[in-house]
Amino acid sequence: MYDELLDRTKGAIDSVRSVLKANERLRSLVFAEAGQADDLKRQVQAHIGTTPDPTLWRVHDHCAAVTRLYAIYEHFVVEIVGDWLAILPKLVPNYQALAASVHKEHRKGVARVLQNLGSAKFRHLTALDAVRGFHQAVSGAESYELLPEAFALREQNYRHEVLQEIFNSVAVLESWAWIQAHRQVKGYLERVGEDSTKCENELKQFVQDRNDAAHGIVDEVLSVTKILELSELVEALCVAICEMLSWAVVSLRERDGFASTVGAVTEQFASGAVVAKMQNVEFQLGDRFYVCGASCCYPAVVRSIRLNDADQQRLAVTTETEVGLMFDREVKKNRKLYRVQ
Repeated sequence: MYDELLDRTKGAIDSVRSVLKANERLRSLVFAEAGQADDLKRQVQAHIGTTPDPTLWRVHDHCAAVTRLYAIYEHFVVEIVGDWLAILPKLVPNYQALAASVHKEHRKGVARVLQNLGSAKFRHLTALDAVRGFHQAVSGAESYELLPEAFALREQNYRHEVLQEIFNSVAVLESWAWIQAHRQVKGYLERVGEDSTKCENELKQFVQDRNDAAHGIVDEVLSVTKILELSELVEALCVAICEMLSWAVVSLRERDGFASTVGAVTEQFASGAVVAKMQNVEFQLGDRFYVCGASCCYPAVVRSIRLNDADQQRLAVTTETEVGLMFDREVKKNRKLYRVQ
């Protein structure tokens, strides 16, 4: 559902990592002690000219990387909220059926946009752009639009409480509980030695580091290792948000009869293969299921099907049947498999 956006975001994060690592290697060479790769060192220095002060070089990398990582994170939130709001009128065609919190934020957000049309954040919008969807919604038109800028753009940085506020306003409740329970967020916290209750503190410190870097007040230059850890935090948050909104779509489609549980994974093997109890489904190689569980919802493509130790290209089952499956990504035990129309 949001795969393309997530892939672009991961690519942007990877580019920050690559630049950091390349600069660190270059610094190691340029400022190597005498006798260490002298010929290569002289060639590099001759090529790049006067080298910057090593401390100021690290300050520059710190500011550039932290500021860029925050921009990637903020842009991702704005984009994915916009994608969700584009889907929501199709999932809930009756505007009045949306939660009161959505109506309230829609009204406040449109007013905020109108008041700030000349600002950098809203200069791409006209007054008509700002009010068209709201007029459709409150007048009972056959279809309506939800203006992303009315919901996602905030003056405050996207700390955890702001994230909760944004997602509450677009009918995605208990968002922070989902995010901090996500496997990739928990894995990050384990690697950096923090427990799961500290995720909001990690995000708060990241935002503070960004603000310091953006405004030229850098009391502490983070090591390359620490900045790479921040890139892991950003990626984990983006993956968690992506899966949370994927589950929001799946659950609404299930409510309306356009999605259903067709299997449950009962065994997982080191090879990546799984055994799933499947029922009331017909599928084939290349089909996609959504793999869902606690703070988990992502698409996986079927790469192998085995029934009674025989490979299958296509399979139809009505009663509960154990099927061997291989997907294009890891699927763990106790996950449910959803077919979504």
